[in-house]
Amino acid sequence: MYDKDFRGRVTVEETLQILFVRHGREQLDAEIEAIFGIDERQQDEEEKEITYQEYVEKVNERALTEQKGIMDDKRKGKLKGLLKDD
Repeated sequence: MYDKDFRGRVTVEETLQILFVRHGREQLDAEIEAIFGIDERQQDEEEKEITYQEYVEKVNERALTEQKGIMDDKRKGKLKGLLKDD
């Protein structure tokens, strides 16, 4: 989440620490893959990087998807409790 050298680009390495603190080791790989894709390196073996705008879009998309899943689970739980057959 950091653009340490203010180039307008974010690398995997710059993002690891904040994602580890936020999501823990268990979800770190999934978060990196969701933001940067499967490969952490580009074809020229340079560390993969994306623009800051791409980073923000992917993080927001991921957060919205997660929130939608939580809301869907809550709705299902409410509906389940209202049904007489449960």
